Amino acid sequence: MPEHAKILHMPITVGVPVMLAFDETEVSTTNTTATTVKYFTFLKSSILNYKLLKIHAELKVSSGTGYAQVVIDGSVLKEEPVSDTEYKLHAIEVSVANIGFGIHTFELKLYHPDGATIYNKGLEVVGII
Repeated sequence: MPEHAKILHMPITVGVPVMLAFDETEVSTTNTTATTVKYFTFLKSSILNYKLLKIHAELKVSSGTGYAQVVIDGSVLKEEPVSDTEYKLHAIEVSVANIGFGIHTFELKLYHPDGATIYNKGLEVVGII
């Protein structure tokens, strides 16, 4: 058996973290409706059978309270309030155990009901098998 074939057949242990995305680009919006500011696609399969996504997002607002949404395949799985005027790291977890195998879309959406500015800088998404 060729060496690379052995690597492909290595078992993946439950609980293993897999980096899905990392982005340090600063983005912002003043929209009063949820607006996609970052997105990526990922594959869920029998080998990469994610149960949980751990999201770390640096978020802040200019004033008041804005919101960050974690959206998978168009469905809002979590909404996180943001009221800090300096960047704060938000740790968000969402279950993806019930989504099927295939290609999926992850979106980070931001909005502020009062039209103030909401910002995202760092974003890290880790899938837990």
